[in-house]
Amino acid sequence: MKKIISLSLSLILTAFVFSLSLIPGETSGGQSLLIAETVKRIIDSIFPDWELPLLLVHQFVRKGAHVAEYFLLGASWLITFRLFSIKIILFPLLGTVIALADEAFQLLAIDRGPSLFDAFVFDLPGFLFGGFISFFLTNPKKAGLA
Repeated sequence: MKKIISLSLSLILTAFVFSLSLIPGETSGGQSLLIAETVKRIIDSIFPDWELPLLLVHQFVRKGAHVAEYFLLGASWLITFRLFSIKIILFPLLGTVIALADEAFQLLAIDRGPSLFDAFVFDLPGFLFGGFISFFLTNPKKAGLA
């Protein structure tokens, strides 16, 4: 049962990530801009003397979203790999395939396009980091934590 739940969750998360890439550019940008404005207001209230441009905060929010979603995806897929006893050497390959497919899906969205930079600088590292953290949390002895 654990295997089915883990695989289902990994597939659902992957489909969710892909679906985000199909959102039109204007809509996607608007959603992240709302979050960026909130983040900027919080930062401004804590550090009133800072001159932090909204555009910079917006970029951090957009790229941070890539890392966060791929972090969760990587953690989920690593658990699935372990439950199904899939060779861990295939884990980075899966992350690469998902990141490239995700960027390719943006070709189908209005006002969006693929970015190899995003795939290899934000998506894949987030995926790998999520997997490594998942590994360490589920293998405290191998990680030297116990």
